Amino acid sequence: MTSRIATVVGINRYPDGIHPLVNAVADAQAMADLLANDYGFKLWPAGAPLLDAAATLAALQDAIQTALASRADQWLFYFSGHGDVVAGAGYLIPADARRAEVATYLPLAGLLADCRVSVVDQVAIILDACYSGRALVRGESLDDMSPSADYRRVRQIVSAGNPRQPVLDGGAGGHSVFTQSLLEALRGQAGIHEPDGAVRFPRLLDHLAFDVPGRLRASGASADHQQPLGGYFQGNSERRTFDFTTTTPRLPPALAQDVRSEDPTRRREGLRLLVRAVREQPALTAPAVELGIRHLRPETVQATAWATRDTALRRTASLVGRTLRYEPVASVRAQAAATLGELGAPRAVDPLLLALDDEPAVCRAAAKALGQLGERRAVRPLLRRLRDEAREPVYLDLVAALGALGDADGLLEMLRESRRRGRLVPFVGPDFPQALTGLPARDQVAQGLAEEYGVPADESLAHVASQTMLGLNRHSFTAYMRRALDDQLLEPQAIYRALARLGVPLWLSAAHDDQLVRALGATNSIVAGSDTRYWRSGRPTVVRLVGDLSANRDVVVLEGDYERLREEEGERLGLLAFLREQLAGRVVLFLGHDPASPDFALLCQHVLGRHLAGVDAPAFLVWPTDGPAHAWAGRPIHQIHHEHLPFVKALAVET
Repeated sequence: MTSRIATVVGINRYPDGIHPLVNAVADAQAMADLLANDYGFKLWPAGAPLLDAAATLAALQDAIQTALASRADQWLFYFSGHGDVVAGAGYLIPADARRAEVATYLPLAGLLADCRVSVVDQVAIILDACYSGRALVRGESLDDMSPSADYRRVRQIVSAGNPRQPVLDGGAGGHSVFTQSLLEALRGQAGIHEPDGAVRFPRLLDHLAFDVPGRLRASGASADHQQPLGGYFQGNSERRTFDFTTTTPRLPPALAQDVRSEDPTRRREGLRLLVRAVREQPALTAPAVELGIRHLRPETVQATAWATRDTALRRTASLVGRTLRYEPVASVRAQAAATLGELGAPRAVDPLLLALDDEPAVCRAAAKALGQLGERRAVRPLLRRLRDEAREPVYLDLVAALGALGDADGLLEMLRESRRRGRLVPFVGPDFPQALTGLPARDQVAQGLAEEYGVPADESLAHVASQTMLGLNRHSFTAYMRRALDDQLLEPQAIYRALARLGVPLWLSAAHDDQLVRALGATNSIVAGSDTRYWRSGRPTVVRLVGDLSANRDVVVLEGDYERLREEEGERLGLLAFLREQLAGRVVLFLGHDPASPDFALLCQHVLGRHLAGVDAPAFLVWPTDGPAHAWAGRPIHQIHHEHLPFVKALAVET
């Protein structure tokens, strides 16, 4: 079994006279975690990286010497901190170094010389420090690093810049631009790994040499500012390489390459296919989420806003705005948001919240993803965005996201906002308890009808009514319903008075009584398509979807009545066309509908599921107890557990 050890160093804090760094410790910690968790490296010498005060000259020298004297098969040395050049020679600066005192520095030439004579089979050195390219210089020329005929061991190095270059400490979301590129490659996000997940050092070097300057060019900075450099610092006769052999699954290389492609179509398709890859291999979730988050961020126009609002980036906002790679194409960002929602990634919540302020397509995808993630802290940002949004499709997706989150206070605020905008359509049903209406509810009517005609009792009014017609006609049940629901001497009850105070322009009704119409006063009461010709502006409109008991032909009670609505002939054709037009872009609120009622299931199946299936209208249902789930036009009807009267009163409150 291959033994692997790694010495990882990160120094932010230096003595007076040497300015501190910001991201070196984070770089080292991320590298240490990755090497230990994904590649099976043992951190040397004490099972942890050497950070800040622990990274003294003596500690570095001891770690290097003991590692090189070990019998390990591989040793990796990673350093993130200050570097310097003195009299043409390169040095790494330990945590206890004294400015301008070379004796307190770690010489690169000595490090490489010790590595050449070590018994360790494979050594790799990765330097994220200014002027660290001096390690590759002999005199004033780059070392030719030619192989030795009798040298078989592997000695390879990569530096963040060339011999004369300082390098960026930031520029990549809490990491240096070099180490971020390195981390992505070793995490399998760059697509340079083999099918088995292994990363070969030459491919890693090629990636860094092109990717880091590419990030700088994409940000408008000069690519000459930082050019990684590397190769063999002692060639071997067999051209063997240092290989990173992963112990954890990696995304397929071709898929990772698609997501990083210069072609936005390939990027978008790659992000979509991430979901399939994760479903086939759930262990790929973390790298897939990381790619999704990276491609959710907008281009440099908004980069500074992201940086200042994200605590992880705040300290390096100016660098981030210039050097962090952002996704310039909105459709790709939208796909990234959709992918993160399907992956169910909680750590994607913060980027998705920021994406609510992106272009409409991205905002819509981010809202849906937040609903899928079920993160309650998204409620306030969604409401804020809702209040500022005038575009109908975006508004409806924000509403749907709030519905998916199911926060009672958030839903009430959303419905109030929809009412204020004239977008709310209450759909009143026949299942209010008798205590609220003074009239029997639908299940009580069904029970009374069964007793009247001596047929088997059933919770479904449609079923009981159909039993009464065996040998009789429609008059057998419509006459009974007229008597049971006679409200001519009954003043509109509190629930209907509360509903009338909502002041909305359009109502739907599946109730057979007249209380809603009477409570609203002068209305446009629509039963058939021809009624739409006579409506008056300025009056609330009530669409009586189940007809009027005074006209047997129009009453919808039996399952066959619901089915005939599908025929869309004559007057019904006009009525359903009117509804499709009026409901588009609205928010529907079911009140007085028992979700457990078989008759409500008929309504959902025949009317919502067929006649109005193409209407994009998020829907909500108020009922105090749980009931079966229902859907409309591919969207779930979200249930709000609340008593009707207090909820309607709260909805009428102006905010």
